[in-house]
Amino acid sequence: MADADRQARLSLRNLSKSFGGTQALRGVDIDILPGEVHGLLGENGSGKSTVIKILAGYHEPDGGELLVDGNAVRLPLSTGQFRRLGLSFVHQDLGLIDSLSVLENLRVAGIASSRSRFGISWRKERVRARETFERYGVRLDPSVTVATLKPVERALLAIVRAIEEIRSVGDGQGVLILDEPTVFLPREGVARLFALVRDAAATGTSVLFVSHDLDEVREITDRVTVLRDGAVVGTVVTADVSEVQFVEMIIGRRLAALPDIHHADLSEQRVGVAVRGLSGASVRDVSFEMHEGEVVGLTGLVGSGFEDVPHLLYGARQAAAGVLTLDGAVIDLTRVQPAAAIEAGLALIPADGGAPALLLPGDGWNPRWRPAPRP
Repeated sequence: MADADRQARLSLRNLSKSFGGTQALRGVDIDILPGEVHGLLGENGSGKSTVIKILAGYHEPDGGELLVDGNAVRLPLSTGQFRRLGLSFVHQDLGLIDSLSVLENLRVAGIASSRSRFGISWRKERVRARETFERYGVRLDPSVTVATLKPVERALLAIVRAIEEIRSVGDGQGVLILDEPTVFLPREGVARLFALVRDAAATGTSVLFVSHDLDEVREITDRVTVLRDGAVVGTVVTADVSEVQFVEMIIGRRLAALPDIHHADLSEQRVGVAVRGLSGASVRDVSFEMHEGEVVGLTGLVGSGFEDVPHLLYGARQAAAGVLTLDGAVIDLTRVQPAAAIEAGLALIPADGGAPALLLPGDGWNPRWRPAPRP
């Protein structure tokens, strides 16, 4: 059957939303078909998040229609109504509770709503959880706390929970909405997550995959709707559109050829920063120099330790050894604390923007290094 003849699992018609004088959505139309992975693509500020928040009942649209399996649903949605409609969300922050177990996070909705006077049989729930994970090919121990899980394990748990929520409602073939769940995952983690998404789609679940990562959208989706400045540029079959065409849809113009990149040789410049013998967390005896005006990249395989270096230099993690020389001042990295790092002229932006420990200097900042007092 042609796509045009299939009834959409979820449809948005002429959706609009303004925030003050800013038009966030302008007559947006989207159809998500049964069993398809549908991409929602666009730059930051294109309207992707506004669409998701309207579907979650967080925002009230100025106008528009929502249809689920051909049935009109009144907007705005009330709190939690999306669950009764067979919609389930996995957001960038995943919505997991670190201090609770895998089992408690998996069953949190059912546990919170349970009114049984006989209590919860945790032994039976653990057995059910193991059976659930086996069904999805996911290896997770229901008894461990979420705080101990790797990033990819956390993402897989969130997606399994979302799919289970869908399957507990109606015909169990609703819409799974993935709102940039891969941002903090290594490549092999993304591959495992995509395998789970494909399995869900193969059983009839529709998937809305929201991202600004073009490579991921091209890899996982069947069709894509592109937003720009709050309006739909077009909906296309993913396999029929080249990378260049997608980029032009996203930015609204043809890309000019990039000039050859020239990298300046700054090796004759004065060394402004030097790290010697840094050890701690997962790194051992790391040393490097940075010349004035130089941008230095630090990378490696996932788990190699490169991601720990900024935190060790900043004092956000305890260094076992190491010395930082910054503009002539010598800093013992085993004693440095974030407040002293700021005074010395350092600022840290973690890869995970939602993590605590983001400390940045303010305007008029005049750094001065003062060693932390000895205990």
